[in-house]
Amino acid sequence: MFPKPVRIISRSTVEKARKPYCDLCGAVGPVHVHHIRSRGAGGDDVPENLIALCPRCHELVHRGKIPREWLLDARRS
Repeated sequence: MFPKPVRIISRSTVEKARKPYCDLCGAVGPVHVHHIRSRGAGGDDVPENLIALCPRCHELVHRGKIPREWLLDARRS
């Protein structure tokens, strides 16, 4: 059996990803930092895997209403 890969964990990188607005819809206010590739799936705490989402967008992502591709596109812009 292969050893589990070591995940990059960086609280400071997560905090740096926090913005005063949602990266997806632009809403101003409190945001949640979301892992595009979940931590459970091995997603690292690196800027490319983190996105700031308002509570509404965050809930929609977890309910499967916003596809991962939209998050990746928002991170690139």
